[in-house]
Amino acid sequence: PLFKFVSRDYSFTGYKMLPGKFLTKNIFFSQNKRIQTKIINGIADFLYQLHHFPSIKLNDFSLEIMNLKEEYSEDFENTKKLIFPEISNHQQTSISNIFNEYLSDATNFNYTPVLIHNDFSVNHILFDENEKKINGVIDFGDMAFGDADYDFMYLFDCFGNDFIEKMLKYYDHPFAEKLFKKLTFFSLANKLQTLIVSIKENDKDDIREGYTILKRWNHSRRIW
Repeated sequence: PLFKFVSRDYSFTGYKMLPGKFLTKNIFFSQNKRIQTKIINGIADFLYQLHHFPSIKLNDFSLEIMNLKEEYSEDFENTKKLIFPEISNHQQTSISNIFNEYLSDATNFNYTPVLIHNDFSVNHILFDENEKKINGVIDFGDMAFGDADYDFMYLFDCFGNDFIEKMLKYYDHPFAEKLFKKLTFFSLANKLQTLIVSIKENDKDDIREGYTILKRWNHSRRIW
């Protein structure tokens, strides 16, 4: 972002508003195949450049270095404590299997941390309907050093396997088959994380919505 204003305590910034609408599922699939390919290419190019940004240039910015094994191990313990009592034994077993498979595979953590957006959802991607192109990416507040694969998760959730497979034609990924297993895990873990927060905050509406989203995810992925 080209900042036009930075507060004295660096707690917030401002920049010229970028034109465009959030890249919703409806907007994407309403485009013809040529434009869809252009969109996918643009997103892949953005992520590739972001993930290959020289980390040495960011040494002075104190960005978080994500520890996914530690984070997801803690989430798994919270899931067993807070969510398992409310779901069936079969669901508990399925969730346990998915977590154990991810956490026990050392190759999932054998990566060099790179700069990631860390919240790369469709409502942070702007599409210019007049120019028919990706016009900007916003909300870099969660940027960190972590697993590049994590930035594919929200796209996988919204658009599915086929979208990611097409992205990989433009984003050189060495382990495509493993990527999809990780994305399935990230997708589930993200929903459990959100539900855990709602339970801890005792927000009944969000708790109800969290279980609904989890149930919908179960059916769409046919995990159990």
